[in-house]
Amino acid sequence: MLKIVLTITTASGKLLIFNEGEIGNITDLDALSSYEVLLDGRNVMTELHGYPRWSEPVRGLLARCIAVAEQGSRFIPVPADWTALRVDIGIQSGRQTRPTRLAMCRVTRNNDISGGFTVGFVEGKLAGFIENVQPRESYQDVWDMAQHALNISVWNQDLIPPVRPLEIKKYDGDRWIRSSELPEPLRSAFEHRQRHSGKPHIREAWDANWAWDLEDFINGTRNMGWL
Repeated sequence: MLKIVLTITTASGKLLIFNEGEIGNITDLDALSSYEVLLDGRNVMTELHGYPRWSEPVRGLLARCIAVAEQGSRFIPVPADWTALRVDIGIQSGRQTRPTRLAMCRVTRNNDISGGFTVGFVEGKLAGFIENVQPRESYQDVWDMAQHALNISVWNQDLIPPVRPLEIKKYDGDRWIRSSELPEPLRSAFEHRQRHSGKPHIREAWDANWAWDLEDFINGTRNMGWL
């Protein structure tokens, strides 16, 4: 299950923390999965259907889940004096007492007359930031602002594009793949799972892995609890 934590910093330095975001896979980790979405302040339990697992950064999955979760009566407004919003995405299995962080996205308000802000993100081996992002005219709640930042960090636009199936290049008659060509967070998760597994010895490809190992991982038979 994904655990989401939103932390808002105000001009006085006060931290406002909301940790009621949960996203759970309800289709036994199928390659094409459905998810239950429960976000504090949004309507109780909505669902995202037909999502190809690992097809894009987990920040993209969260953005899509926020989009299907309608605003409820207990919405959490954005403080007028906010200076930063941090979105932490972690995964938690039944055996863990606290989630393992998968990704982070942060919005920082610029101290100038532009009225813009900077979006930064970290996910697996990916990290970066986008400057001079212009805010929307208004935000209905903190999840709305979080979605804006996630959209920019994943697609570099404030629009959610149609989801695309995962495309993986295979070599030598579809026998092996290169993990360096996988998108995050699939790359980091798969490489972690394959640390002690047998691999093909390809002189020109230090990161070669058997294609069937990746197929098993994507279909939920080798992922050990990953979403």
